[in-house]
Amino acid sequence: MRNGSLFSVFLLLGIPPAMIWGVLYVFSQKAPWWLTIIMFLVCILADGCYIFTRMLGQSEEIRRQLKIVENERDSAIQAADTDPLTGLFNRRGMSLLARKILKAQMRLVHDDAGRNDLRVTVAVIDLDGFKAVNDTLGHPAGDIVIRLASELLRRYFGRGTDIVCRLGGDELLVLTIGIDDVKSADSRLEEFRRTFKQEADRFLTDQLHVTASCGVKAVSIPKEGEIDLDSLIKQADALLYQAKRGGKNRVVVG
Repeated sequence: MRNGSLFSVFLLLGIPPAMIWGVLYVFSQKAPWWLTIIMFLVCILADGCYIFTRMLGQSEEIRRQLKIVENERDSAIQAADTDPLTGLFNRRGMSLLARKILKAQMRLVHDDAGRNDLRVTVAVIDLDGFKAVNDTLGHPAGDIVIRLASELLRRYFGRGTDIVCRLGGDELLVLTIGIDDVKSADSRLEEFRRTFKQEADRFLTDQLHVTASCGVKAVSIPKEGEIDLDSLIKQADALLYQAKRGGKNRVVVG
């Protein structure tokens, strides 16, 4: 029980007997009129204290309930923006976060006299041979393969301005904003592709092989420019299918 509740019980049980005893004492002793008024004021004050503590307890309860509602709302928002299998952003969550990062990065470019543009790269990744894994070993095995690819992409694209997203099924997306380091997005995707094949081969049977095909589209946005993210994703998706038609297990950059 909270302290406020204990105090309320004390007032509720203790004040009325004290009030009655005090009034009887005053009248039995034939006390002066001013002492009667003081006792009356004391009774009013005690009653006010009791009411105040009750209101305080109710306010605490309201705040507690509001906190519960706020936590449930945040959980619902997170569930709506993330993929439950991998914990990656879904397309909605990726789009919301991308807009925030792009806005912040464009502000930095605008304020930096030495920079004229912002580099943005989108990569769409599809797992070659994934359907055979589901058909042969079942969906739990397919889930393991998707989680493996997701964790590797997190490893290679872990900067604060990188976003890894699951578009659905075995299709993943990487968005990099403001790459300034030596390793470009496509070179990191090449490393991911090689590592993913090695790790997947350890898990799968000799008859099953899963690889990754990647389509990569990079653009530079001028200081006063804008970006159509959906159009950029479509272009990367078209490059992905070039990788598929070219033999799979490769990165095609446009």
